[in-house]
Amino acid sequence: MPSKKNTNQKRKKLRGEIQSTLIAMGVEHWKHFSPVILSNWQIVVETLIPQYCKEKVLDTGCGDAPYFEVLQKYCSNQFMLDHTYNTDSDINIVGDLLHLPFIENSFETCISLQVLEHVKNPFQAIDEIARVLKVGGHLILSVPHLSRLHEIPHDYFRYTEYGLKELMKNAGLEIVFLESTGGLFLFLGHQLSLYFMTSLWSVKFVRKPVFWINKNLITKLSIQVDKWIGHRKLFPQGYVLVAKK
Repeated sequence: MPSKKNTNQKRKKLRGEIQSTLIAMGVEHWKHFSPVILSNWQIVVETLIPQYCKEKVLDTGCGDAPYFEVLQKYCSNQFMLDHTYNTDSDINIVGDLLHLPFIENSFETCISLQVLEHVKNPFQAIDEIARVLKVGGHLILSVPHLSRLHEIPHDYFRYTEYGLKELMKNAGLEIVFLESTGGLFLFLGHQLSLYFMTSLWSVKFVRKPVFWINKNLITKLSIQVDKWIGHRKLFPQGYVLVAKK
């Protein structure tokens, strides 16, 4: 019988493969990977990026760069940063969020999407982002509150709206938007989605129907049900904020 550790490692590898495949297929596929991803997409990409993202932009933890295509529509120059180089993504800078390799007042916009929970010192990270932002520039940030452990052992924090307010205040940033991304049902739907996809993805001839079921009967449905019974105030899945320097 395979060990629990080996099973978890296999699922983690499959999740990475699915993510990379869907990102390569385009945003309409990627954003329907799970309820949490779609909920964040609807807030960040469809609302906040068009409003606040402009000119010179820094993505401070881009991973496989799922937002690269979107950012191109709204900025003149984007810098994609991550802690390791990934040849399958559009990373063009390897760097540390705690020591950003840029001078002060370099960017009109910084984005940090589902990154801050993996940073050992979030106060220093936000200070660094504030340092490289131009006066009047904006930070677009998303973080989890309800989440399974992931990217172990580099999974350090979960955030509340009160903690986020303290982080921004400490860095001298003014919050202009702060909203939960969903509630308890969204979190549960996310776990179901990931389990369903990773359980069947290795069977290549069923991938299309599996994706359709996940998109329509898990991802979209979870978001709708969460709006009715998600208890977002008491059980926020996560938060998105915009802060101004």
